[in-house]
Parts: sequence; C-alpha cells; structure tokens
Amino acid sequence: MRGEPVTLVMGGLGVKGVASIGVLQSLHDHGVPIKRMVVAGAAALVAGQYALGRRLDGLTDAFVHFFEENRRVLWGLESLSGLFNSARRRGLESFSYFLHERLFCRANMSRISVLGWDVVEPLLDRFFEETTFRDLDIPISVSTVDLKTRKLYFIEEGSLKQAMKAAIAFPGLFPPVEYGERLLVSSTLCCELPIEALARDAAPVVAVNFPSVVPRERPRSLLEIIALTTEVRSNFIKEALLQEKADHVFRLEGMGRYRWGSYRRIAAMVEQARRETDRQLEQMSEFRRRNRLTKGAHDGEGAGHRAPGFTRSFPDNTIEAFNAAVKLGADGIECDVHETADSRFVIFHDNDIEGRSISEMPLAEIQQAKLAGKYRIPTLEETLETCRGRLLLNIELKLVYSLDRFLDIVRGLMKPEELLFSSFYGTLINELADLAPEIKRGILTGFPVKDPLKLVSMVRAQVMVPRFGFVTMALVDKMQSRKLGLIVWDCNTAEEIRTALAWNVDGIITDNPDTVLQERPKEK
Repeated sequence: MRGEPVTLVMGGLGVKGVASIGVLQSLHDHGVPIKRMVVAGAAALVAGQYALGRRLDGLTDAFVHFFEENRRVLWGLESLSGLFNSARRRGLESFSYFLHERLFCRANMSRISVLGWDVVEPLLDRFFEETTFRDLDIPISVSTVDLKTRKLYFIEEGSLKQAMKAAIAFPGLFPPVEYGERLLVSSTLCCELPIEALARDAAPVVAVNFPSVVPRERPRSLLEIIALTTEVRSNFIKEALLQEKADHVFRLEGMGRYRWGSYRRIAAMVEQARRETDRQLEQMSEFRRRNRLTKGAHDGEGAGHRAPGFTRSFPDNTIEAFNAAVKLGADGIECDVHETADSRFVIFHDNDIEGRSISEMPLAEIQQAKLAGKYRIPTLEETLETCRGRLLLNIELKLVYSLDRFLDIVRGLMKPEELLFSSFYGTLINELADLAPEIKRGILTGFPVKDPLKLVSMVRAQVMVPRFGFVTMALVDKMQSRKLGLIVWDCNTAEEIRTALAWNVDGIITDNPDTVLQERPKEK
C-alpha cells in the first residue's frame, strides 16, 4: 500500500475507537502515507495525537490510567450500575441500548446529560492543551452531528480540544458542545464511520471497520427492540457506504469479541487491532510480490504503453517530460489535471503546491511556481497542443468541477481516438459517460477489487486501470474476454514490465518507458 497517500477513515463505538492506536502504529511501521484523516468518536482523540506528531507508544497507558482513575464516576462501564441484572448483558453488548436504558434508569427527563465535562476535561487538557487545527502535521476532519441543522458537520478549524469534546459527546451521556452557532454531538451512533461526505480529492479512501458484538439473545423489552433496530440501521448504512465510497476496507474481525465499554481491555484491543492490520498489510504485500513474479502465458503483440514523461530527466507532468517521451518513442503519456480558482486547468500530480490547494490558487500564481527550480507547470491547452497527432493522451481527472468547459477545450484540440479519461472517482467517470460518450473512460483503482466487472459496469467505464501489484493474469483474461481494456500503473521494474507484457495488458503506465520499449517484442 506504499505509494499514493491515502485518506484514512476511522470510528468505533465507545472505547473501541481507542484501538485506532494499533491501526496507526501498523500503518506507520509499514510506511503507508496518510494525507488526511476523517474520524469520529474516541478515534478522533487518537488521530489528533498522531496528527500533532505525538508518539503513540504511551497513549494506550494514558487511556488505561484515565479509565481506571475515573471508573467510579465514568459511564459505570464495569458494573453497569443502575441497570437491572437482566439488562446488564444487553447493555454490555450494545452501546445504543446502554444509552437508552441508562437515561431511563438514571436520569430524569429534565437533565441534558448523565455526566458533565469535568470528568473528561483533564484528559483533553493534557492531550491537546491550546492547540488548533493549524498545528496539525496531517489534516483531520472530525465528524459530528449538528442538532440545530440536523445534519452531519465536519470540524476542520478552531480549537482541537473543543472539536474532540464534540467527537465524544455521545448523546445523553455528555452535554452537546457549542461550536460557534452550532450545537454538536458525536456522530458515531448514526454514522459510525464518517465516509459519506468525502469529496473527489479524498481518493484513495481507506476505512477501518471494527465489528460490534452480536447480541446472543432475543430482545425482551421495548428499549432492547429500539436499540437493536438502531444498530441494524447504523450497520446497514455503514456497509452501504463502505461499498460505495471506500477503495479499501480493513475489516478487523477479531475486534468483534470486544465490547464497546471494555476499558479494562484497551491494551488488548490496541494489540489486536495492530496485529490484524499488520497481517492484512503483509497479505497485500505478499499478493503484490507473488503476482509480480508470476509469468504469464499470453501470446500476441506486445502491449502499448503510456508514460508520464521521461521523469528521470525532467519533472513529471511537464512539457519537457512529454517531449522527451515523444523523442524516446513512447506511444502515449499520462497526465493529471486540476481546476484552478479562476476555472482554468493545469497539469500537476499533487493536489497542492507548497501546501496550498490548487483549487484555491489562480493560474497566474500557479505559473510562478518552478519545478526543480526552472520548469513551469503547464496548462491543459499547452499539453493538448504538445500531444495532438504525436501521442495518445491519458488524462487523469483529479479536482475538476467545470466539466463542460474542460470538455470544450479537449474537443477543440484533440480527437476522441487520441484520448482516454481516467479517474479514481466513479461518480466522475459516470458523469463523463453522459457528457462525452465518444471518449474512452477508465476507472483507476489502488487496492484489490472484489468484483472488477461489477465496478466497471457500475461506473460505465470501458477500461480498468488497476495498480500492477494487484493484477493477475486471470483478471487480464476476464477483462479482455468481455471486450474491456486493462491498463496497469505503478509498473516500473524490468521484471514487472516483462510480466505485464507477457500478460498482454492493453497499456502500461510507467516511469521507465525506455524499459518497456526495450522489453516488448519488436514488430515484424
């Protein structure tokens, strides 16, 4: 999973969110780059510490000490005091049931919450002091529910301490948090994993799913039925969103044995989450290694290829790199397009330049930037004029909102048969199917896809563009048997390129086009 930075989505009911410590430790140890974290519940506290550059080693002990120190007043997690004996097992298994029953048993209807913030504030003071979102090394979005607007609200600025209070303001347990004109509570009960509002630039999206304990007995009261229905609805929504929005999901099934309030087992939960994440990352690495070394048995012509320019000589996505690819004899190039603040289009790989989002910068300012000290960031028009009649052009759409304007420019300078549009955003590819049906469309993927044919059909693409490490010869055969194209990316070593050519893929996106030209069969 090393390579393109990911958007990490984490949640978890009750104290299970603290197990995110293990997930982040594993991702860090495996070198997985994170460009943004979207978090809910207790996972927000963990993400906040990590994004501030704090070490995670002592964080588990800090949480364990906090719960031990406050166990007599905080939540009644150990004994579930206030619940009848017959209800305690259900309360241990179900966070929703605990909150409903607890409020009926312990609080009168005039109180806004069972607990005040005085219990938790010392921990938040210790963790976050006077820090703000500006102090973060990695941007985070904290998912909450605004009781005034009745909508999800993502906190991305202001005091980290206040944001974290809102993240853990479980309805009825802690008071809602005033945040400007908003009145916020935790979103975990209605949306355990805050994945639904992610924008196009979030891809690739990696979500972490902590399963809940499955109740072993039939519901025996009105409150049990209400709580169970709430949980079923929440899980259904979560699974539907994971299917639609996540590029990869770490399903940590072993976490299902831990209850939402098992504060005495926090250390075990963290270790379990770390082991499971380690194992899944290692399985992914083994999958990539094994399939790189497998030799295909396809006969036929050598595959054509795309190249992002001769990037060892020039920065990628520059006119100089594109011209070098032409001189080398490449069949085509791949480039990345963004829309600027003044609705112009530039070719650049990353979403930001020197820490500023391209979508917030006008073209004139962007063109003042120099790559490697001397190379200018080109416009879409300059790139099209460089490539037309000379190269096939695979345009990866990143942050592009004015599609009609974009298509007018492209159609005015290049022919449909010279073009391929690709993107990680399925909704964008779907939209292009209506707006530009004459131009081929490819769906980019950075992780294993359970049902590739379903994905391609759902987004109305004609080409799948997966990372090479997750491609098998069987996948190539499956796509080509349905008259669908398959182009691989992140295919750079001579061994990888030889394997891709042997499988007769339809294209290779590589940093080393000279190696492809050297390895592919010579035309007779």
